[in-house]
Amino acid sequence: MPADCDAWQQLTARAFELAQPVLAALCDEGYAPRVVMQGVVISRPGAGLQSFHADGGGGGLYNIFVPLVDVAPEADGTQF
Repeated sequence: MPADCDAWQQLTARAFELAQPVLAALCDEGYAPRVVMQGVVISRPGAGLQSFHADGGGGGLYNIFVPLVDVAPEADGTQF
């Protein structure tokens, strides 16, 4: 998404606001959570499954997933 997209900025800010208390509890004293990177992953209808993989690789980085559509509990979405 373009950095100047108001809707994207609002979504990012709200997701971080909601996650901030949990992230703050995970951080060492003296460190404050912050957004390092933001992006979008799109899956189109009929797209194949991704192979199992871990996102990121370094310690201290966390992902926040915000589905933009309703996801049924029995769906085969993101696994943790």
